[in-house]
Amino acid sequence: MQAVKLPDEPNEQLEKQLLVERLWGRYGFNGINRLAVYIEKVYPNFQLGGNIKEKLRNDQYLEIQDVKEINKAVSEVISFREVQTIMDRSQPESRKHGDLFPPFKGYYITVNRRWDVALGNNWDEIKTALERSLRKKKPNFSGFKTYAILKAFVKNYSDEGVYEVDTVKLVAEANNQLNQNPDVRVWYNHFNDLIGAGIVYNTRSNKYGEMTVLPEVVPLVRFILNEFEHENAREIDNVRNGKAPF
Repeated sequence: MQAVKLPDEPNEQLEKQLLVERLWGRYGFNGINRLAVYIEKVYPNFQLGGNIKEKLRNDQYLEIQDVKEINKAVSEVISFREVQTIMDRSQPESRKHGDLFPPFKGYYITVNRRWDVALGNNWDEIKTALERSLRKKKPNFSGFKTYAILKAFVKNYSDEGVYEVDTVKLVAEANNQLNQNPDVRVWYNHFNDLIGAGIVYNTRSNKYGEMTVLPEVVPLVRFILNEFEHENAREIDNVRNGKAPF
């Protein structure tokens, strides 16, 4: 696995929180309660509020805020090297029923669909795929639409912490970047490159669905967008002003 190194490395604590959330879920029924009990036994510095401890002792329902607190507390005491052991000894419920979806593609750790854990990242493959998509000129300078979609994803995540976005909303926000045709059907095919790069997933099966960007990959996306904007500032302005970029 060929790892990418960023000038500003992502926050390890945040990546661990995202990892725990992906593996053990955002709700109490995917094994986060058993994880908390296991971590409390093994890690003396693991700290939880008394109310949550009581719920765990009595096997009571955990509110979403309880799960968030457990997630944060777990991520503060574990290391990336211990994840495989922890996962084997406190198995996520969804691991018993099939693949990990979506897989986890962090900077420091990767967990593939088969739940195999590897330290490091495969961001070189993602970076190559995104840069290839951004360079596309046909049809209709499609690379700039990829740019606008990625910008919309990053804005939603940076402003609201949201990485699951209704496709129609996402297209409207991407269109605002470029002043293009707002019809979602015109934009829909431009998601294919991002899905092919393995950083975007269609996670709701209504007409146009809901698109999810892997939040752990956002630092790489920001880095690529900054480079693209630096190299293509004039061309981006041309598109925003209704002109051909080249």
